[in-house]
Amino acid sequence: PDNSANRAARMPLSIAHSIINRRFERISKEKDSPVAEGGASRDELFNFVELGSISITAADDRWKEVVPILEKEFRRAIEHGFTETELAEAKSNLLNAYEQQVKQKATRKSDGIATVLARTVNDQSVFSTPETDLEIARTSLDAIDAAKIAQKAWAGRTASGASLHGIPSKPLQPKQPLHGHTGSRAAGGPGQRAVLRFG
Repeated sequence: PDNSANRAARMPLSIAHSIINRRFERISKEKDSPVAEGGASRDELFNFVELGSISITAADDRWKEVVPILEKEFRRAIEHGFTETELAEAKSNLLNAYEQQVKQKATRKSDGIATVLARTVNDQSVFSTPETDLEIARTSLDAIDAAKIAQKAWAGRTASGASLHGIPSKPLQPKQPLHGHTGSRAAGGPGQRAVLRFG
């Protein structure tokens, strides 16, 4: 059920994802980085299956270079967790997001509220005010520390894989091999995708 306790229980995973996303953002901004972008996320499929993912997009066909980076960051998060500095930044950003929702409450549009209400029906969740969301966030974040965040974030979850997306430096021609990998996808242009499994 959607209640304060369950929302608090999901907070460590949200923080963990935020930190991982920030790590990939920093890597992508390094000089001549082969990483275009990357991140981690969680989704629920039909309110039945929980899906977690960590992915990375290679720039200019440099997928061979990002494979070890993806594996390193995947293992780093799972095995070593996060630092106090990373946690403080993630907490601050998340809390600020909730505070902004409170400030913007009076200017919300009806269609936006209607969309959220419809989503709560589908998700079987509770429609709560921005003030309530902020209070839950504050209480939950106060209880999260760097030493235990990884343990709480991954509790009851199995880390089985990660995905790699590539952006070719030039359009692929019909029947052109995707460097030995099968499967392709279009996301603003031709691409390639490999699923990596560790452990």
